Amino acid sequence: MRTQGTAEETGLGILIVEDETLFAMDLEILLEDMGHHIVGVASHVDRALQMIGKKQAKIDCALVDPVLGLRSSRPVAEALSAARIPLIGIATEAGAEKLLPQDVPSVSKPCSLVSMQNALRNALPRVVA
Repeated sequence: MRTQGTAEETGLGILIVEDETLFAMDLEILLEDMGHHIVGVASHVDRALQMIGKKQAKIDCALVDPVLGLRSSRPVAEALSAARIPLIGIATEAGAEKLLPQDVPSVSKPCSLVSMQNALRNALPRVVA
């Protein structure tokens, strides 16, 4: 994770739940360049649930791959919902997004700046202009 001086004060705190390391790194760079900060990166369901449960860092939004390894990330989506944390799905393979709630905005791999801005705007309409 890269650090930026004022991003933690002004940007969103975002949790990345993604098992492809290079794509997770690309997301980190993109989001930090947008002025947000990464509160953590989880590559499997159990780690994501730990991070959501700790609540040490403020999570404003989570980007979630619907399939982590061979496991559905539905438990992560349910934990985020219970904690009232918006999520954005990461569309990977055909049909995988159906593992997440139907009303979840999504971005596809690879992710562009514009698609990320739109997904954040849809997930957090009152926060992201």
